[in-house]
Amino acid sequence: NPDNEILRKAALQDYVTFYESEIALRRAVLFPPFCDIAVLALSGPDEFALLEFANLLGEESRKDDQLLSLVHAHAPPDARVIRLGPFRQAVYKLNGKYRQRIVYKYKDNKASRAFLSELLVRSLKLAPQPISVEIDVNPAVI
Repeated sequence: NPDNEILRKAALQDYVTFYESEIALRRAVLFPPFCDIAVLALSGPDEFALLEFANLLGEESRKDDQLLSLVHAHAPPDARVIRLGPFRQAVYKLNGKYRQRIVYKYKDNKASRAFLSELLVRSLKLAPQPISVEIDVNPAVI
């Protein structure tokens, strides 16, 4: 795609302009280095059970005031956690298991780490067998 701005800048080796453009975009949409990202990865052999569980977790983490209060009650305003998803993983089925993810954007501090820890603990407790739950903080690929 010769009209792609990033490809044009790469072809010209215009690193300064590329950086300025990319950093402005990342600031505007709150992406690293302006936030941290955690991905709650879910997988299981039953597609419909996995989707139901992913939706439950998405709602649970959004609506559960007790869980969200870990972030908001005694934390500075920059401890806000933004939830995105659930979404299908890029490779939706791998080794006979379907995969979903929920993405959390946050500012790394004590309150947000407590939130992520509690989120993982609660997710593991709620997960029906044989659904697995993992969390990846600042993954290389989202």
